[in-house]
Amino acid sequence: MKTINYKNPIVASYLFIAGIFIVLGFSQGLIFFLIGALSVALGIKENNKLT
Repeated sequence: MKTINYKNPIVASYLFIAGIFIVLGFSQGLIFFLIGALSVALGIKENNKLT
């Protein structure tokens, strides 16, 4: 597994937004959880482009 480049602002912002939406997903409903999961996937995809 590749390491996550937290210093890159694009990857960090995707993962930060994902964390917010996942927490909201646990309290508000499934749609926020799915947005958070999608954001995690996009962050990982962007991280793989960099390495």
